[in-house]
Amino acid sequence: DERARFLDQACGSDPTLRHEVESLLANEDLAAGFLESDGSGAAGPAAGEPVPPGERIGPYTVMELLGAGGMGQVYKAHDKRLDRHVAIKFLPRIMTGDPAAQERFEREARAASALNHPNICTVHDVGEFQGRSFIVMELLEGQSLKDRIAGKPVPLPEFSAISRQVCAGLDAAHAKGIV
Repeated sequence: DERARFLDQACGSDPTLRHEVESLLANEDLAAGFLESDGSGAAGPAAGEPVPPGERIGPYTVMELLGAGGMGQVYKAHDKRLDRHVAIKFLPRIMTGDPAAQERFEREARAASALNHPNICTVHDVGEFQGRSFIVMELLEGQSLKDRIAGKPVPLPEFSAISRQVCAGLDAAHAKGIV
């Protein structure tokens, strides 16, 4: 009841805003697992139906599952056109029937593709495979930030360098109107 009253007050007479906020709230549990992949390739809560290695998705050949979480599955793939490795992120199947989630996924892909910065992953392509939307992006190999900071203190100079890189990426996104 409190949430409904708050939304009535906060969204006023803007039904589009109200619908977007309600959609985000409905997907709160999925978003909670956004960074919950351990990097092992083990399936997380959104795994559902994995894409098998060797599967062809247009010019991309799936090589392996990199990780899965509340916001989808990410696979390493080979782009035969440009002979490079890429990452393919699939929208979770549970969200494919939600028009607001689908629109948000597409809007995020368009926004990210407008960015060109060394601290922001480059988006190369978007598409759909077996009813699931996907984004093809630059494959960044190495240790995740989550893994780097897990379990032990990060030395101050390294912490400072990481923080500056994160802030530079955020500044570039904000400069393009992306919050």
